[in-house]
Amino acid sequence: MKRRYFLTAGAALAGAGLAPWALAAGPVRNQAAVEALVGQSFLAYENQRGVALELVAVNAGRSSPGHQQFSLTFRGAGATLKSGTYPMENGMLGKLDMYLEAREGGTWRADFSLLG
Repeated sequence: MKRRYFLTAGAALAGAGLAPWALAAGPVRNQAAVEALVGQSFLAYENQRGVALELVAVNAGRSSPGHQQFSLTFRGAGATLKSGTYPMENGMLGKLDMYLEAREGGTWRADFSLLG
């Protein structure tokens, strides 16, 4: 699914009272809260095996009043995760599911589009 269609569908579902993964990530309330976690370790679970990833950046996206878009960039030494949705865990955020898009150079990106 193309990113543009995913973001559009996510916004439509949120408006209908349904919660796609990026909007339902309960602990992720806003960009500023996540920026405080840069440098922290996250575990991404693949087949019940935890893969350590470090949050290395939070990048602002297009936002408007009542709507925030941003992306997280993770790095993992030796990690080989493919693009997909993974259960994630962090000491401050707890557990949540995230769609990680595999990027070049051993990095992954997670996009968020939050309403409210």
